[in-house]
Amino acid sequence: MQATEDFTMVQEIGMKVLCVLPPKAHVVHFFSGGLGSTVIAKIFTPLLEEKLHCVVINTGGLCDDEVTIRRNAVAANCPLTIIDAKQDFFNVLNGIDDPLLKLAAFGSMYTKKALEVAAYCRTSYTMDGSSFDTSMREDEIWNPGLTHFRPLENLRKDEIRTLARALKLPEWIIEKKPLSDPGYFARIIGMPITEKRIDILQWANKQVCAIVENSFGCLHTIALTRIKNDGPYAVILHVKKKLWELYYSMFCMDILQALHAHPEISRVWFDFGDEPISEF
Repeated sequence: MQATEDFTMVQEIGMKVLCVLPPKAHVVHFFSGGLGSTVIAKIFTPLLEEKLHCVVINTGGLCDDEVTIRRNAVAANCPLTIIDAKQDFFNVLNGIDDPLLKLAAFGSMYTKKALEVAAYCRTSYTMDGSSFDTSMREDEIWNPGLTHFRPLENLRKDEIRTLARALKLPEWIIEKKPLSDPGYFARIIGMPITEKRIDILQWANKQVCAIVENSFGCLHTIALTRIKNDGPYAVILHVKKKLWELYYSMFCMDILQALHAHPEISRVWFDFGDEPISEF
């Protein structure tokens, strides 16, 4: 019975777009490799075939590397195009330390790139995998002014995970931690975003993931700040308190030792709040 209900939901999601889409129209799907965007790719690739363009705009602050994103696209059977826009984003964010100005600059550049992609594909139809939990947040970040579909916007993450299982997506995708902000750009706290700081943050996250993911998966978020204006960096690791008590605390010393191996990291702070650390 459950399998039938899940199949019906998949059909409804497909028809939600197809019933308003002109027969020959192409659609750009802004793919992130996350749970929602991978579910969308899996549903719409067979429905739209060559009329679906799955595109990643690599801002330089993506939470997954390109290898991981491509692996997730393969799992969804969707051809993928990755656009390298890193330098454009770093240029527009250069020297900005105010969080609201950072968000505005990021959103403006992302909208510009989204419009360029749509123009190249000769379409005014786009979509993404935002859920009920994240769609309002995405509206704050960027607005392409096109006919933009969010087929999962009325579903919560648990419902999307159920769909992903019905679509037989791999477990590593199903259990991905949802992120509703501009990736690592939102995790540079109290200072301007630079490529070097993003590199340090990505390095730190890889160290933590290497320690914990073999058994449990990376159910944390990580941020970078400065102890003083010109001082060394501090890494902030956010883990919900229950997860910390059940699992992460066992790896505390390993995490500290790994992160302190970086010459520019002198502090590691653990945060147990309900919401991940984010400047936006």
